Amino acid sequence: MHVTRDGLVFDIDVCGPEDGRPALLLHGFPQTARSWDRVVPRLVEVGVRCFAMNQRGYSPGARPANLDAYAMSHLAADALATVEHISPDSPIDLVGHDWGASVAWYVAARHPGRVRSLTAISVPHLAAYGYGLRHDGEQRRMTSYMTDWRTEPELVERLLDDRAAGLRRFVTDRLPSDAFERYLEVLGDPEGLRGALAWYQANGRELHDLEPVRTPTTFMWGADDAYISAGSARRCADYVGVDYRYVELDDVSHWVPEEVPEIVAREIIRRMLSA
Repeated sequence: MHVTRDGLVFDIDVCGPEDGRPALLLHGFPQTARSWDRVVPRLVEVGVRCFAMNQRGYSPGARPANLDAYAMSHLAADALATVEHISPDSPIDLVGHDWGASVAWYVAARHPGRVRSLTAISVPHLAAYGYGLRHDGEQRRMTSYMTDWRTEPELVERLLDDRAAGLRRFVTDRLPSDAFERYLEVLGDPEGLRGALAWYQANGRELHDLEPVRTPTTFMWGADDAYISAGSARRCADYVGVDYRYVELDDVSHWVPEEVPEIVAREIIRRMLSA
């Protein structure tokens, strides 16, 4: 399926019964919609209709050259346009991992009427993450690469020149190799990787003032996450004003959908049924 917004064309993988309850799944970096490949079949089994979106920079038809075009307001508007296309008359269940979780938090906070439930994975509410950056030395250390990518363009160019090897170093050895090879189908293209890296360059501290979410929410975090500290993850509860479930996963890293897809699917279904 394709969704068009402002002349950009987004590729969306659709799976599940046509009359199934719709869920929009948003991937992170350096992944694609295929990060949900191990999760989607488990959701389809219980009747969910899954829409896994290749977001701005990842869809070949949605790679604007202007860096400002990757600001969170545009990323969220892309997701909202997809929600309107999928379910124009009712709210939708929203799922996001990593940067996809950031977009999902933003959409749920700013457009609560369009989100029935939220399942966010690995990245907590952006205000909780911002608190960690201000007060948690571990969080600052874990995500110092983001500041470097934002302020030192030569590092981005080096990663672009060294695509496969650079991305392998970034994901460590916890991401299954077959999943990584699937992502290289998109990010092995320098224009795809440039668009993905633009998310880091276009978004900064202004996101950390995001208002609380008042949507039924589950947040999942792996205790071996190399990018999000325990303090940031556990503070997420302070920024969800209604039904909230926190799931901390021992011996799981940042790449939760690939490592424990059965748990991810179970928690998404649990959240959908309770919303």
